[in-house]
Amino acid sequence: AVTCDDFLAAMADANGVDLNQFSRWYSTSGTPTVTYASEYDDKKGVFKLALTQSSRSEDPLFIPVSVGLLDKESGKEVVPTKTLYL
Repeated sequence: AVTCDDFLAAMADANGVDLNQFSRWYSTSGTPTVTYASEYDDKKGVFKLALTQSSRSEDPLFIPVSVGLLDKESGKEVVPTKTLYL
């Protein structure tokens, strides 16, 4: 039998990353919710994005989120997609 800890260790070894924060997911009931607020300042050409999470965990859960910006008319990427880590 394989435990959750075994699975995390195997995934961490295979990808060369530290996944210890994911262990919080196994001790927290329910599913976290991520909410966002966005704002665009047309004069400055600045887009602001605020992300918050809520869950039953006392500590924040590790949640990777991929974000990029697309031109509304052409659909072309104007800000390359990058991954943020909540």
